[in-house]
Amino acid sequence: MPAVRVLVVDDHAIVRRSICSLLSSDLAVDVICQTADGEEAVMKAGELQPDLVILDIGLPGINGIEAARQIGRVSPKSQIIFLSQHDSLHMAKEALRVGGHAAL
Repeated sequence: MPAVRVLVVDDHAIVRRSICSLLSSDLAVDVICQTADGEEAVMKAGELQPDLVILDIGLPGINGIEAARQIGRVSPKSQIIFLSQHDSLHMAKEALRVGGHAAL
């Protein structure tokens, strides 16, 4: 069975590296790219067609919600899991509405 191909998007380098390190320890996961902003996330998703995008909501430039909308157009098979430090039911509902499979 092929590894799940993952794109990790978070503007905090320490968080991004930690997520990548944790995921890379699992042989069933292949972190194919990491980026720090929404625009690049959309570009990389379109180019690489990841199976999974782990996406921070609070990104510089276009935020994670808008990035998810655009990723849904350029890489429709990619599933999205949102990360956020915000404790907002409204934000979680919006993340799920735009195609997220989980909001953590």
